[in-house]
Amino acid sequence: MSSVEAADGLCTARDCRVRIADWFTDVLHGLSSDAHPMSHSRGRVVRSTPTALLVAVFAGATFLNAALLFAVEPMFTKMVLPLLGGTPSVWNTCLLFFQAGLMAGYLYAHLTSRWLSVTGQAALHLVLLAVSLMALPVTLASGLAPPTTGTGAAIGWLLALLATVLGAPFVLLSAGTPMLQRWFASTQHPEAQDPYVLYVASNAGSFAALLAYPTLIEPRWRLSEQSAGWSIGYALLIALLLGAWGAAWRWRALREDGGGNEMVKEGERVVANVDIGGGPPRPTRPPRSSTSNESHDSHDSHELHVAPSADPGDTSPTHRPFPTLVPTTAWRLRWLLLSFAPSSLLLGVTTFLSTDIAAVPFLWVVPLALYLLTFVIVFARHPLLNRRIMLALQVVLSLGLMILMATSPARRLTAVAALHLLAFFVTALVCHRQLADARPHSKHLTEFYLWMSLGGVLGGVFNVLIAPLLYSRVLEYPIALIIALALRPMWPASSPPRRALLFDLGLPLLLFGLVTLGYRLPTPVPQWSDYAPVAYLGGVAVIALSFYKRPIRLALGAAAIFVGADLGRIASDHAVYEARSFFGVYRVRLWENYMLLQHGTTTHGGQSLVASRQTEPLTYYHREGPLGDLFRHVTDSVGARRVALVGLGTGTTACYARPGERWSYFEIDPLVVAIARSPQLFSYLSRCQPSGQIVMGDARLSIAAVPDSSFDFIMLDAFSSDAIPVHLMTREALQVYSRKLRLGGVVAFHISNRYLDLRPVLVELARDAKLAGAMVDRDVTPAQQDKLYYGSRWIALARGARTLAPLIRDAGWQVLPPAAKSRLWTDDFSDVFGALKR
Repeated sequence: MSSVEAADGLCTARDCRVRIADWFTDVLHGLSSDAHPMSHSRGRVVRSTPTALLVAVFAGATFLNAALLFAVEPMFTKMVLPLLGGTPSVWNTCLLFFQAGLMAGYLYAHLTSRWLSVTGQAALHLVLLAVSLMALPVTLASGLAPPTTGTGAAIGWLLALLATVLGAPFVLLSAGTPMLQRWFASTQHPEAQDPYVLYVASNAGSFAALLAYPTLIEPRWRLSEQSAGWSIGYALLIALLLGAWGAAWRWRALREDGGGNEMVKEGERVVANVDIGGGPPRPTRPPRSSTSNESHDSHDSHELHVAPSADPGDTSPTHRPFPTLVPTTAWRLRWLLLSFAPSSLLLGVTTFLSTDIAAVPFLWVVPLALYLLTFVIVFARHPLLNRRIMLALQVVLSLGLMILMATSPARRLTAVAALHLLAFFVTALVCHRQLADARPHSKHLTEFYLWMSLGGVLGGVFNVLIAPLLYSRVLEYPIALIIALALRPMWPASSPPRRALLFDLGLPLLLFGLVTLGYRLPTPVPQWSDYAPVAYLGGVAVIALSFYKRPIRLALGAAAIFVGADLGRIASDHAVYEARSFFGVYRVRLWENYMLLQHGTTTHGGQSLVASRQTEPLTYYHREGPLGDLFRHVTDSVGARRVALVGLGTGTTACYARPGERWSYFEIDPLVVAIARSPQLFSYLSRCQPSGQIVMGDARLSIAAVPDSSFDFIMLDAFSSDAIPVHLMTREALQVYSRKLRLGGVVAFHISNRYLDLRPVLVELARDAKLAGAMVDRDVTPAQQDKLYYGSRWIALARGARTLAPLIRDAGWQVLPPAAKSRLWTDDFSDVFGALKR
């Protein structure tokens, strides 16, 4: 194997070890110690002290700037999450703001780079950073109340809040990375021709902050402590930026004293460092041949259009040449699209994870950390991952996800989530590798970042603002996958253009026909009903794999598989209603003799279509289950009960009501209310409690406004797919519930969950509030399952143990332990990562 083949092909064990070591050097130091070919001699690095100091200061400032930028994202979102019901859309909306803030920062850096000298830009930026200290610490004012009139109002309110509280510091931090690279490029340092290597330090800082937040910061510090620490880091950054600019000025002064031609001795050779201040860029090796249609002007090296290779079969050198590309309209559009697809995918993957598990920071940061890690990898001087293998993996994983999303299997969700994350990581890596290869000359650096950030913002706008208006389901996720496939580099054509274009359109149509035909075949036997469609679609996907050399053909083939399979699934799924709101996607479907309400992969209620059972509570709320115990043994002797129910669902619990009682439902999503009140879908409310009171808004805020001692029973059953919003399970929340209970009242938590064990959390809350508690985890028999009864887990709390004694004596409940190994959850602290089931 030649050295060139080893560079981007399958490397030998020794080559791989060398490349991995080089890559880690880039990540840890921002600029590798042996990055410049004229400063390395057989393992010995020759570097002047001012040069080493300059590198260290700039890399440190870039790292801290990025770490602060990405640490504040989960911190602030966690602050605002309780105000909007803990829905995953809160994080996606915040991400849209963060992307817009990043673009605003890049625009500020770009414009000041054009209008001001480096000294003027540095002075302005430092002054603005100092003034922005007045906006710290980052906190929310008390008494904030979001609107409850619909998705658009909630998104607008949240974006306005973000701009008001966090706007100025965030935009200034966003400008830090491109500004620092511009300052560094002005120093005439040997690496100044390729200041993008500082982007590695930037993304490494972002990556480190995102990983540290759920594992180190969130479990140890309250939000107020996090905000104070972040403010200290912000002040430290100002000092470090001042030091970076001072080091750059000092380094230039030393160079000027030496005549701008400092000589570095390497063994027996003497080499002059290159002065790029007034001359053209001089790559350390010949650039790769261009495959673009741009003209090359050999007379003006400043206008060389050196494009990255578009041939995926091309073997890249171990060290990339210094960038010399001059942007054109075509390149700007490609930058935009290559940024758009991963940004949209980031939001799609995040929605999938936080909908089905929990809307919490540690699940938000995993996709975002992987997103940033791809930048660390592709912008390093020594690309670690093999280009051809990543391109092949992208095709296999994308087609696999198309089949998975179209057939909607709900089993082994953890493995499915891992597959989604892997496919997202590989796809983002492929797109960002093409961005890194297409980076322009350093004088166009700020414009490059501006177009990248614009693509990111457009991806957020598409997912957060446009897609909910266009689609009743999360279709933006597969659409982004298809766009990413269309952006792959094209292999050299082996057939005439017209014939190739005909195949690009005709072969995907053939695939669509095959998929449609598959859903018209005889229904397989029951034991194969879940696997037969996947196997058939897998065979069709093998045909689509052969399209890998033609990006448009491949993308259309993937679209044909998804659309054909999705139409087939819808035809056999018996969905009678599907709609989308700020709080999620809801689906009502007919299953045997039942109507079911689903959010994500979780069923939130059902009703029998048999006339004799239409007022019978089903699913988790059946009369033989824990909720039946509570109404039968705890509140049955109370006269006209006053009941508060957090979470409406299908309105199942209304059929526990007795005449003359006052029941209040607290619901945050208007769409859920519309579903529960529609007799064509569910008739619990119209049959059992047509005059029941429904209070719109966040339940905790609404209950706090009710007079004390108002309720005999409070039931917490608010879910975002499979998880209770965290702000409903804190010390302050429990204090609110306790004040609203009458003497002898009970508050019950429905804590059924596939991933989180919330019992220790409630044990500590009960201990802190000095409340008695009882718990039960009850399964159902096969006969009960046939009646649409579900097993469930509940915990009940009361001021006195006597109130809960009938549950323990007659219904098989257990006394709550006196303590648990869990830190007390408060509005200022929660650790969902620690509540994960082991």
